[in-house]
Amino acid sequence: MFKIHEGELNKDGNEGTIYLLRSDWDDFGYKTSFCAFLFRRGRYEKIGNLKIGSSDEFYNHEKGYIDIPDEFSVLPDKYFSLGEGLSYYERFIGLLGKDRLSSLNDIVINNKLEYLYKNKVDVLSTSLLRNFSNIDYEQVKKMIFEEDAFKDYKLHIIFRDRKMDFSVTQSDILPTNLHAIIGNNGVGKTRLLESIVREYVPSAYKEINNDIFYSNINESLFPRLIYITTSIFGNLYKNYVGEDLNNGFYYVGFNSIERNGNKTVNVIDNKKDIIDDILLTIDECKDVNRIYYLRVFTDNFMFDKSVNLFLESILCYLDDSKNNEGFNLKKFLMNLSSGHYVILYMILKIVLLVEEKAIILIDETETHLHPPLLSAFIRSVNDILKQKNALGIIATHSPIVLQEIPSRCVWKIYENEIERPSINTFGESVGVITRDVFQLGIQETGFKKFIQDKSITELEKIEDFLGSEALFKYYMRK
Repeated sequence: MFKIHEGELNKDGNEGTIYLLRSDWDDFGYKTSFCAFLFRRGRYEKIGNLKIGSSDEFYNHEKGYIDIPDEFSVLPDKYFSLGEGLSYYERFIGLLGKDRLSSLNDIVINNKLEYLYKNKVDVLSTSLLRNFSNIDYEQVKKMIFEEDAFKDYKLHIIFRDRKMDFSVTQSDILPTNLHAIIGNNGVGKTRLLESIVREYVPSAYKEINNDIFYSNINESLFPRLIYITTSIFGNLYKNYVGEDLNNGFYYVGFNSIERNGNKTVNVIDNKKDIIDDILLTIDECKDVNRIYYLRVFTDNFMFDKSVNLFLESILCYLDDSKNNEGFNLKKFLMNLSSGHYVILYMILKIVLLVEEKAIILIDETETHLHPPLLSAFIRSVNDILKQKNALGIIATHSPIVLQEIPSRCVWKIYENEIERPSINTFGESVGVITRDVFQLGIQETGFKKFIQDKSITELEKIEDFLGSEALFKYYMRK
């Protein structure tokens, strides 16, 4: 039995009943959103969000939503439903089976999408499919009909005459969805990422020199490309969608947003702009039901009270089944550090934009993050990419990033060479990774150069103040 419910759920439900909690969310004149809960064993279990629509003749414009029976075992044929994302379908079928899903006249399992398209049912495109892509549809369809939803794939490019593969292997225990490119300043890490963008959006970024001579990025295998940077010096800027811009490309950063040459229509370059954009992104996440993916990040940031508290507050704000009064997200944001702003901005943009087989390019996230935050961010990105079967490539200077990524997913870039690490990077010490990647450079800089330049007599006087590596260099000279 299904029951439509208004307001908060009662403490005592009926065993085995599915309660559809109506939301007041307005999709351009259509209020179609519900959150499904199963009552069993004395408690409510959340299934997820869905939308229920009908053709216009059954829509109650006075009330602002369609008139659905308060109780039903099978949703009447004049109505149809669509879940908001793969997680809804996985949860629903896992708890209740496919037959109950069909009882909701679900568009995917009942194969009604083409029929509704042909009949030009307005609520379908205006509300139900507004944030449900063709990729989502195919992925859900594969899952429902027990096909392999996630298959292995790879991005392959030729960069500076060197073939580079970025492979995603679903069966691997170690994560393979996030890859890293690491090297000194000026060796071309950012240039490689920008070349990938140039290859994906050739007409929009003609000013960027392309160092890629071949890739498979323009094939239908990769329907979305997201470029994330915290740099103010990059060559890429956010563009409004135009005739010559690939609609699958998204820029996430702090540069000016430009349109029509030099005319600047918006700039994200101060605290207020970042807060406003974060709050806007939170509402967009609510619109497309990204609670499940936000939870991945929340669980990984339990060690940081500020980030965890804010993420938990967002989850409560996004969850229509909870009383959200008293949450002041903007006030929370005002008291955070710049590093927290940056990481929350990146987290929310990834949660909002990631899709199956999307490519996410991330340029030097460590700029604003201390090591624990950086490590938790990389682990979270790895987890969410795995959930969505997406591919990430991060350009970095940080050995901490490589501690979270297996060596077969790492490329070391030098001025005249590109190669894999000679060590196992996943879980390796920072010192060992640093020596493998930066080699001679660290031998000729910092305290090592200091030890090399001082006389043995001078070093004897400061021996009690030297750390283990400095002592080793000193003893090697004696």
